[in-house]
Amino acid sequence: MPIRCVAALFCLLALVGLARAGDTLEVIPLHHRTAEEVIPRLQPFLEPGGALTGMQDNLILRASPANRAQIKQALAALDVAPRQLRITVRQSLDRTREQKSFELHGRVDTDAVDIAVPPSGPGGARVEVEVEDGSTHIGAQLDDRSLDQVSRVSQHVRVADGGRALIQASVELPFRLLEIVDGPYGRTVRESVVFYRSGSGFYVAPQLVGDRVDLDIHPIQQSFDTASPRDVVGQELRTTVSGRLGEWIALGGGDTQEQQDHRRLLGTRQTDTRETRQVWLKVDVIE
Repeated sequence: MPIRCVAALFCLLALVGLARAGDTLEVIPLHHRTAEEVIPRLQPFLEPGGALTGMQDNLILRASPANRAQIKQALAALDVAPRQLRITVRQSLDRTREQKSFELHGRVDTDAVDIAVPPSGPGGARVEVEVEDGSTHIGAQLDDRSLDQVSRVSQHVRVADGGRALIQASVELPFRLLEIVDGPYGRTVRESVVFYRSGSGFYVAPQLVGDRVDLDIHPIQQSFDTASPRDVVGQELRTTVSGRLGEWIALGGGDTQEQQDHRRLLGTRQTDTRETRQVWLKVDVIE
């Protein structure tokens, strides 16, 4: 006897043993859904003392006649052919980094002392003031730069109601790596190429309930940091949401701000970083 038949028989015998006076035991065949799919959604309709189990394409129900009629009515809306859905996920990342610095540099020559502080290097919008008097040269430098990073990712996937889907796209960038290795004959330089990956995508499991949809979703968005290309920045979210078909659903988001201060011998530098992240989702029925 097949294993599924044996399991169904045990379920049936268990319910018969628990049957109450006035309750009726009924086996209900399913046409489009499995018992594992519909039982969790029918449990809220089950009266106290009733029992509902099943396997594969059969339900086994023990309940009063009135409660059985109520559950059958709910089952009629659930046991339908799966509809094809188009799920669209939009993820956005806005990142702004502002850096301001001020420093003094110059050279002072005397008979006994020679002091030189060179400028730190090129910057963004720069203002310089210099004073020179004989062997003394003093300059002041104000540096103000801003870097904006905007990432917009929109992805969609087709999946049947009650099914599961995964979509992911990634990018790999090569970077040159130099290693200094000490060996028996001295030091050697070893050159190789390493790849850094960033990707965006989402995993989703939808379930229709009338004109609404319940979803388990896990979106991921990653991108290479503009200021430091070897670093990958991004966001990741795991959640369960419910909403109407055809409407955008806000899954989550956040705002972060970070400030760093660096002090040097004759100067200072301040870096402000702000990030805004958002994730939206929409489910449409494919007719």
